[in-house]
Amino acid sequence: MKKAWVGVDIGGTKIAIAIVDEQGSILAEDKIATEVEKGPEPAAERMIRVIRSLIESQDCEIQAIGIGSPGPIDAGKGTILRPSNLHTWDDYPIVDRIQSAFGIHTVLGNDADLAGLAEYRFSLEGSHQNVAYVTVSTGVGGGIISNGRLHAGSSSCAGEFGHMIVQKNGPLCGCGKHGCLEAFSSGTGIANRMRDEVLGHPEHPLYALAKSGELTAKEVFEAYDKGEALAHSVIEQAEDYLAISLANVINLLNPTVLIMGGGVALGQPRFTKAVQRKIGDYAIVQNMETVTLALAKFQDKAGVVGAAALAMMDEQ
Repeated sequence: MKKAWVGVDIGGTKIAIAIVDEQGSILAEDKIATEVEKGPEPAAERMIRVIRSLIESQDCEIQAIGIGSPGPIDAGKGTILRPSNLHTWDDYPIVDRIQSAFGIHTVLGNDADLAGLAEYRFSLEGSHQNVAYVTVSTGVGGGIISNGRLHAGSSSCAGEFGHMIVQKNGPLCGCGKHGCLEAFSSGTGIANRMRDEVLGHPEHPLYALAKSGELTAKEVFEAYDKGEALAHSVIEQAEDYLAISLANVINLLNPTVLIMGGGVALGQPRFTKAVQRKIGDYAIVQNMETVTLALAKFQDKAGVVGAAALAMMDEQ
């Protein structure tokens, strides 16, 4: 019977679940709404039903279950701690809940770490042993592969690239600190910075959206592509801070590959190419000579595939 693993990717709006084989191919998948306001237990019950249904649909032997969650988490205890976009899930023992339902070994990891792990194991196929992965989406996160192993840190919180401080006393970030990279270069940060600029200009075409709180990064990038001055200023700042931060990552970790993923990085090629070009202005020349700048291959499937990859590697 074919071996397979379960990958679960928990997000603030949806939970993706998949059965994954040892080549990283998805054999079956489904998703459910997280419905954060109802708390973790109803979501866990629905998660268990979907996992069971997917397992029953496949003629395979499930080896282990991997779960990815926004941080902070305690991977050793299998507990989701206090993620800002899972605010009702504080200190929830997700591993115990899932493992007790199936009697199958279950592990927990940070979602951005696991997206990087998916790229390392299945896209790069282990050809690079030192890899840095950054996701630029609603937030900014990261993952580190060091000497072929996921580097999660002492409390599962390594790779928080989005919370490097890039501007002292800068705007408030969702983490509660001021001036984080995420507050400038994530989709949310870009929308917030544009809102702050536009609210001082009632004549601006995006003023109504900014005032209503409905302005998103999509509208900012559309204005940028049309050459609008305020949008250009906001996007250029986002590019600069992201390039500086990733140059710091390269100088600190000396990876052979830096992979960019996430909805903003993959959906806005003009932005991403500008960031990649600017990284070379800030990183040490010797480090730039040994690093390849690449884009993620798994896109929106990285979370579930990476969670399954964690389960695979935990067995080895």
